[in-house]
Amino acid sequence: MEQIRKKQRKLFISFLLTILVFLLLVLVLFLTSWATDLKLSLLLVLLIIMLFVLFWFKPRLFFYDQQYGYLKLKDTEGKPVKTKHDLSSQAFINRLTKMDFKVFASNDAYAILHRYTRDATNFLTKRPMLEVIAIIYKDDMPYHDQEISKMINLIEDDYIRRKTKFTNYTILQIKMGDMLDETHGNDYDQVVFDTQAGRHITVVNGYYAKKTNEVSFLYSDSYYPTAFYQYGVSLMKSIL
Repeated sequence: MEQIRKKQRKLFISFLLTILVFLLLVLVLFLTSWATDLKLSLLLVLLIIMLFVLFWFKPRLFFYDQQYGYLKLKDTEGKPVKTKHDLSSQAFINRLTKMDFKVFASNDAYAILHRYTRDATNFLTKRPMLEVIAIIYKDDMPYHDQEISKMINLIEDDYIRRKTKFTNYTILQIKMGDMLDETHGNDYDQVVFDTQAGRHITVVNGYYAKKTNEVSFLYSDSYYPTAFYQYGVSLMKSIL
């Protein structure tokens, strides 16, 4: 983690130095006695170069931010959360519907619910958010199963068809089995806290161990990579 942090800082310092050099060049340009047309032409060239430089730095800075955030989460990972509910039961689905979630699909393999959230008093949900919960009943079914992804895409299509816009996106996926071990559920830490086209996308995966009635998922009591990931974790805890 420290190695990633050092690379992140080194890249960020390089980015700041590049900005500083650019500003100095602009200042020198305007202090010269050259003709105004020449100055504007050179300024345009500098702006184009700076634009390419920004495009080069942006994905690299984002990559290291993601890497550091993930490693920091793993380093400060919280303990499994005890739940009072049987997540494999219809009663749990009923509990979610009382929280305004709507069932989109349900069968022996999974149940998928969704909720549209918009609260002008909350910074995170001031811009509308789509919340999706996928309950996976089979422990050999991966979190990224194609059927589940298809159902989630159909939910998105349904919102688009109804012209209901959402800016942010939170997905909770809970898989279940008897116990958490190396062959069942050990990929719950493959989470997402991303930004695409201005939309914040968060995916929090959980594993429900029936024998201990505990849910394991990647969270920290002292650190969150984004405020939206913290929201996703809070949502997970609120339904357990």
